[in-house]
Amino acid sequence: MSSSSLEVICSFLLFLLTLQVALINAVNERALIISNENDLASAKLISDWLRSRGIGVEISDELKEGYNYYFILGGPKADRIGAIASKFLTYDDKIALLNSRDFWTFSITTKGGIVVSIAGSTRNETLKGTKALIDIGILDFLFREEASTIQFKGREEKLSYSWEFPPNTGRNYSISIEVPEDLVTFFRVKPRMKVVEFQTSSPLFTWYLMLTTPHDDQIIKELAEKLDSIAEREGMRGYDRVWFVASFVQSLKYSQANEYSPTGDYPSYPLETLERGNGDCEDLSILLASLLRHEGFDSILLIMPTHAAVAVSLPKEWVKLPRVRADVRRAGDINVALVDLMDLYEKIRDKEWPVALEIEFDNKSYFYVETTGFFKPGELPNLLQLAEAIGWPYRDFPIFLVSEKNSPIPLIYDYLTVSRKTSSGYSISLIIKLRNLGEKRADNLRLDSQLYPLGVEAGGVDANLRRLDPFEYRFEVKLNDSIIAEPIDPNGTAVYSVKFFTVSPTVGARVSLYLGSSEVDFLRIRPFRP
Repeated sequence: MSSSSLEVICSFLLFLLTLQVALINAVNERALIISNENDLASAKLISDWLRSRGIGVEISDELKEGYNYYFILGGPKADRIGAIASKFLTYDDKIALLNSRDFWTFSITTKGGIVVSIAGSTRNETLKGTKALIDIGILDFLFREEASTIQFKGREEKLSYSWEFPPNTGRNYSISIEVPEDLVTFFRVKPRMKVVEFQTSSPLFTWYLMLTTPHDDQIIKELAEKLDSIAEREGMRGYDRVWFVASFVQSLKYSQANEYSPTGDYPSYPLETLERGNGDCEDLSILLASLLRHEGFDSILLIMPTHAAVAVSLPKEWVKLPRVRADVRRAGDINVALVDLMDLYEKIRDKEWPVALEIEFDNKSYFYVETTGFFKPGELPNLLQLAEAIGWPYRDFPIFLVSEKNSPIPLIYDYLTVSRKTSSGYSISLIIKLRNLGEKRADNLRLDSQLYPLGVEAGGVDANLRRLDPFEYRFEVKLNDSIIAEPIDPNGTAVYSVKFFTVSPTVGARVSLYLGSSEVDFLRIRPFRP
């Protein structure tokens, strides 16, 4: 057998294995279609669509627990289904369904599972709505794993970097990446944690989000792969590979001020730091932690009074420096490494220098990595100087461990806009997909959304921004909508739809996600024509 034939067979077997795993995962998901006999045609359409994708399906006229997805077919007057449907339809939709014979609507929420309600004033209207949800891709959106709506395909900016490794004594290296300009703009409106808020014990959720946001994953992954390729070519392994990646970030210019924070109080997302080519300790540390994760090294952020760094999990034997004493304690929901400044002083006095900071956390050994100077992984700068500069009066110097371990990281993962022409304007539905990337359940979530006409600032009042029913009756002025979201389990997903009626032919939207009182994610949808 030729080598090419063998490659074809191996590729085919790999395809079959991948398909089998996908089908096994899909079959573990179950959907309940709630319908009476009048809407069986709609139920069959959805059932066939789900089964073709390996989803287990049951059809019933009763609401049952234990399903991942629920499809409710019929309006408030539907026999045996009406009471169930009424729980998930808005007041406006129920009024419209009860007063028209040529109307259908849909809504999506999460309550024990993702619930999709499709209701028409007649069975034909329900069938029309069911076909529409399939044809325009709403069902595809619900079951899609990747965030494909938030994509950036416009003009690209080439970013180039050069540095020396080992620093000051080694070879020169260069690397370049291309970044969509729209992606940089996307991050400019994202929430960012104010450093002083951390110092007053405010929640740290935005730190986690800045480290784990998926929307720049492809860019960071590409950069990590290019760094890895150079390291592989140069024979760098283990410790030297980590040092090489760290040296790339350390070579970026240190700068506190940027357009988001003239005083350096607000950290930047990894892509923003790359685009500027500079950053302060928080910016550089967020970038390095993200790069190391894409390189396969478990890393966490280290936040301390007036400074930030990274810790990376490494085998103990890779770092051959004497250790400074540090104990990890729990302070509420935060882990804190307390560095013994007296032990550090004695080691410096006795010329046991440089020293390493090893942090035992989550049954692993994490080593300090400085990002604002050319220190080797593990090597600790002189914290005595930092403590003296800020007037720290205690023996133990606190370093907060920012990790998603036992923390929720909810974010806006994807979105879809659906518009329909009505007799009085346009019906706009925003479908928002939330995901929890953390390792703890995300509770106390709120989703705020707003539609705004072109040229009107989000949050502003405009006469055209009104909520209308399909029959030209104006209800109250509706500038925004707010949804109390269900808790989201780790790696879980929740989906919600919110509906607006507008007479404006060109609109934009904004969506904010709150965890408690903290805005943890924000999405601005550029103006579009319904």
